[in-house]
Amino acid sequence: MDIENNERDLNFESSNAYNTNDPNNKNSFWINAGIGVGTPGIAGIASASYQFLGSNLLSLRGAITGELFGDELWDIGLLYGRATTAQDYHASISAGLAVMGGSRSSGGLFSDTPREEVSRQVGFPIGGQLFWLPSRFIGLGLSGFANLNGERSFAGLAFSLQIGKLK
Repeated sequence: MDIENNERDLNFESSNAYNTNDPNNKNSFWINAGIGVGTPGIAGIASASYQFLGSNLLSLRGAITGELFGDELWDIGLLYGRATTAQDYHASISAGLAVMGGSRSSGGLFSDTPREEVSRQVGFPIGGQLFWLPSRFIGLGLSGFANLNGERSFAGLAFSLQIGKLK
């Protein structure tokens, strides 16, 4: 009788356990960097991401937008989202919390007017990625980002490179 109960308990545990042989449950991690356009001006993004338990995604992201000699806005945030588990491409969407800041320029290139700091505050970062994965370790694609906040929201779209364990 005890053997039957133990066998039943083992079957129950194994049927509910995380299946590490399922290709959709492989953990992935990568770094990502890109440059593109944003509001205002030029945009840059860098992140480190970890995809686990299938489609769960956790990212530490830094993003910046700025005009050549004008305003600049940045954020550093922690985002959680969902991602595909496909082998030839990667798509994801995520959101979280970030610290944002920056500076404003009230003059031009030759102005002696000092830059005005944008006070640091909490922002709500949003991110999206669409990448082609030509190999197990490299991805090429687009990274979109936005930060919604009370001071000055901003967004950008960057052509990016992923390097890591992607498949």
